[in-house]
Order: sequence, then structure tokens, then C-alpha cells
Amino acid sequence: MKVFRSVFLFLCATLLFLSTAHAANSPYNGWWYDADHPGSGISVEIHGNKMFAAIYTYKKDVPIGIWYTSVCSPTGEGWSGGLVYWQNGALSTVPENPVPTNAGGFYIKFYSSTEAIVGLALKGEKAISFNVKKFMPDVAPGSPDPRGLTGWWYDPNYEGSGFFLEAQGGTLFGTWYAYYADDDSQKVYPAWLSFTGRFNEQATTLDAPLISWSDGSVIGHLPYSAPVRNENETHIILTFRPDQKIDVSFLIGNKEYSKWQIERFSF
Repeated sequence: MKVFRSVFLFLCATLLFLSTAHAANSPYNGWWYDADHPGSGISVEIHGNKMFAAIYTYKKDVPIGIWYTSVCSPTGEGWSGGLVYWQNGALSTVPENPVPTNAGGFYIKFYSSTEAIVGLALKGEKAISFNVKKFMPDVAPGSPDPRGLTGWWYDPNYEGSGFFLEAQGGTLFGTWYAYYADDDSQKVYPAWLSFTGRFNEQATTLDAPLISWSDGSVIGHLPYSAPVRNENETHIILTFRPDQKIDVSFLIGNKEYSKWQIERFSF
């Protein structure tokens, strides 16, 4: 089935992250969303004077939720950077050299550790601004996991597939930023899958279904269309190791398709 073929493709996808030095956690790191229009949002991690963000949203004529990346620098009272849309040119199990395309501009200003305003200028769309708030305090109020899991993770052996995790209030919420091969259009799109489950401070394993989302509206744009949740039998299993790495397994039914070892992504 197309869903399973797409999940297998995700296992081999690339995103082309660049690495530099790691720095202290920022109170702004985590998931941000528009509470009045859920189903899309922004994942943010800040190190010093650099922010790496991904905007997860939807696009006309694309059958699954897509993402953009932005590397931002401080600008006045906020942060700004260009938007990049990644697309692979080959329908294969290992997509060939994703092509970055300038997709517009991105701006975010934090009013507090839980409230911000976003400016978004997507090519082909009207420039807009909208308010966002921290996601996890709404869905899992409580203290952040003391292990400091929030932020970007990746496997150096599978460069290009990025994970963003946040654990708080006994819950872990994550997204896998990867790609999707659409057989109908013969194109490969950047795509994201989410996963969530109970995860207390003593937990060392998370087993959760991978969820894809489709048919939502472009983030911040009206009229709002709630996305469709697409759940299948594919699960992701995260095993947290003492050396601060995470073993990642992907299961379809009882069959393990891949096993990765992810670590913190530095930029």
C-alpha cells in the first residue's frame, strides 16, 4: 500500500543538516502552535545567536503535511531567516540529493517563554502574521523531563532525516521530518509524521504509532481547514540509552524494518 511504501521511503530520506557547536538550552525551545487552528506549527531550538526551526504545515496539491526549514539570526526584538523547501528529484528508496528552494521568509518574536508572534511570507501566498503559544503546556502541563531531551536529533549514518522531541508532564511528543513519494504525481515531497505517548521521568522506552496528517490549511491562513489524522500499523520505538543516545526502531506489524541510533544535532 502507498502508506507503507511511503514509510519505508522515510527510513532512507535526507534533510541535509549542518553541524556546528552545541550550547545551553533556551526557554523558547520546543513546539509552538496556533491554539485556535491546531494541526500545524513550529519546532524551535536556539543555540546562542542561532535558531534552527522547522515549520510543519500543508501545501496545495500535496497529499501529505509538508515542512520548511529556517536558520535564523537575531533581528531587532526577534529572529528572522529565509524559508527553505526541500524536494527530492528521484522516486527511489534512497532519494537523491534533496534540492533546496527559496520559499520565502520567516520571523518570530517571543513575548514570553510561552507566547510569540510569527511573520510568514511564503512564495505565492500573502504575507501574514499570527500568534502562537507553547504546545506542551496545553497538552501536557507539568515540568520538563530533567534529562533535557527537547530539541533536534539525528543519526549521522542517515544524514537528512531529523527528529524533534519534547518531553514534559509525563508525555513525549515528537515529529520525524523526512520525505514522501507520491506515485500519482511522481514527485517526492518533504513530509512529517508525529508520535506521542506517556513518558515519565524514569521511562527509558517509548512505543507509539506513527501518524501522518493531510488536507490541512496553510499555517496562519484562513479559512482554516482541520487536517485529517491518518494512523496505520507502523510504530516507532525509542529506547533511551545511558550514553545520551537513542535507539530508534520502526515496526510494521511484528517486523522491524530499520534500527537507527540518534544523537543530539548541533548547529
